[in-house]
Amino acid sequence: NERGAQRVTADITDDDNQDVTLSLSSNSLAENAGTVTVTATLAAVSQKAVTVILDYSGTATNVSDYSRSSDSILIPVGLTTGTVTLTGIDDSDDERNETIIVNIDSVVNGNERGAQRVTADITDDDNQDVALSLSSDSLAENAGTVTVTATISAVSQKAVTVVLDYSGTASNAIDYNATATEIVISPGSIDGTVTLTGIDDSTDERSETIIVNIDSVVNGNERG
Repeated sequence: NERGAQRVTADITDDDNQDVTLSLSSNSLAENAGTVTVTATLAAVSQKAVTVILDYSGTATNVSDYSRSSDSILIPVGLTTGTVTLTGIDDSDDERNETIIVNIDSVVNGNERGAQRVTADITDDDNQDVALSLSSDSLAENAGTVTVTATISAVSQKAVTVVLDYSGTASNAIDYNATATEIVISPGSIDGTVTLTGIDDSTDERSETIIVNIDSVVNGNERG
């Protein structure tokens, strides 16, 4: 005799999880509240909610250099994508661009396709001002020298390159020599120099001028 109403149930465990990939809306974000979106994408629509657990690394530090909207991405049933947002946090440090690296740590109801990794650079906006000065207002025609110094307003973690423009009544290589057409201020230093040296000739002429301007600055700003 059947003892009451007998029923047993077995579940068929689905093994057809979808692959997951990561992508970025941009490879960089501004330090001052710039944003970038990390998207997790399924290979096809799933009937199960998929959770992508993320692992963050890189030279940038969460909370002090950037914020993130979540440590995981949820892809709801019926959708193929989900996102988190990374937002830059502004500071006054003149530093190198910093990186945010996002990897997949694990996936619930899905599979990581290969090794997924995306990297975003936080673009620093704290360049220092640059000013020019001279060691002397004149130099002798017969191998006299004068030093042009480029000075930044504070120490930088980036190399600052000051591109120079020479003009005036004196001609480079004829009336004087310049050791360089640009000044590089190394990370951790406050200034850099070039030297101008007079070239002697036998012409009886008026004093000639060398005018040095800043043409452009890499990782810095011309003051005024």
